[in-house]
Amino acid sequence: MTLCPDSFDDGSALADTTVSPVSEARYYNLYTQGGDLSGLQSLVDVLPTAGTFLHELFHMMWGDDLTQPAGGEEIDLDICLGLMPGQAILNPETYVFVA
Repeated sequence: MTLCPDSFDDGSALADTTVSPVSEARYYNLYTQGGDLSGLQSLVDVLPTAGTFLHELFHMMWGDDLTQPAGGEEIDLDICLGLMPGQAILNPETYVFVA
């Protein structure tokens, strides 16, 4: 198996990221009161490099035919979470976000 080194070295590192957790109560209040969630840190900002490895393992184990949703792979968190179940199970990044 060959993995492209560029996939694992994008110039950023999780160690360089300051994690900004949000309390459950604050998130609940913002979410239920229609508050602005855009200023909160995204899961994507703290996703470890192991996520890329997990994504690629799905391609290796299932092959491209079983890891390509109809519209192509999605890597955006909001899109992944909004995929219909039949498409979500074919999208490797979906597993990365929910693992």
